[in-house]
Amino acid sequence: MTVSLPTYDFCGMLKDVSEFAPSARDAKNQAYVRIGWDGSALRISTFAEIHAAIATYAFPESLRSGDGPWEVLLRTTQAKFMAKFFELKGVKGAIPISLYTRQGRLDISRRANEEHGVDAQQQLCGGDVDVLIKRVEAEFADLGARTDVPVRIGPVAHMALSKAAKRTGECVTSVPHARGIRSTVGAELVVYSRWPLEVDHAEVDAQAMADAAVAEL
Repeated sequence: MTVSLPTYDFCGMLKDVSEFAPSARDAKNQAYVRIGWDGSALRISTFAEIHAAIATYAFPESLRSGDGPWEVLLRTTQAKFMAKFFELKGVKGAIPISLYTRQGRLDISRRANEEHGVDAQQQLCGGDVDVLIKRVEAEFADLGARTDVPVRIGPVAHMALSKAAKRTGECVTSVPHARGIRSTVGAELVVYSRWPLEVDHAEVDAQAMADAAVAEL
């Protein structure tokens, strides 16, 4: 089926979540962003060993579908490209963008809008979710079961949360959680952080990770 939502929401969610996704240079086997539909909501997510981010766009009941769920994977670089490629500023962001899966890939398209001078655009990307990503997700859940290790929000996750808050104008709220620290930005973005604190190296590691994160901007 075809899922349609405002360009601003889709590109914003994709951009926010992509900031949490590892790069292929740092974690080749985890450098993915998942886009999935479950019949009532569109979810964009990424999972790494020390944090996870999930953005949700829930559709009104009248627009929900009984069609079976689907999900595809985009590499981190591809997800960031798509967010930038389809992004529209101001009132143009309300123009609908459509998502459709075919043969395990995601077809992203937007019709031309003469009123706002927007040309038609289309991209085919992604691929099927594989066993690897399922394994990474399971490992993250296992990590969350450990309650004896003090944790905090890592510098990379902290920076990504700040960017999402700035984009949406919402505040970041963080509370303790079984998976470590649960942070939210508005009603869409939920982030779980489990960056372990090591007494002897915590401050050194924090500075090194912060420097690396800034270097990638």
